[in-house]
Amino acid sequence: MSTPHDGPIPYDPSQDDQPSGHAPGNAARILALHEARLMAIPGVTGVGVGAGPLGVSELVLYVSNSLVKAPRTLDGLNVRVIVTGPIDAQ
Repeated sequence: MSTPHDGPIPYDPSQDDQPSGHAPGNAARILALHEARLMAIPGVTGVGVGAGPLGVSELVLYVSNSLVKAPRTLDGLNVRVIVTGPIDAQ
């Protein structure tokens, strides 16, 4: 006999059922709260909001080299670090 809980859980990234703090709007608010502090970390060249492999919102830090000390999480969101090398405005 089948119950409502049998089978896979459907995945729809457009639904706002992400874990607390992980919805795109929440990620933008968290970034706004901490942007100045993140940009003050030596070697951080940019910050933003992105989506992880499963569509869960995360903070993104762009850094000049792999030696930059960055948080792994911030207010419950994962922080992805992307090494870009130095960025110079043209």
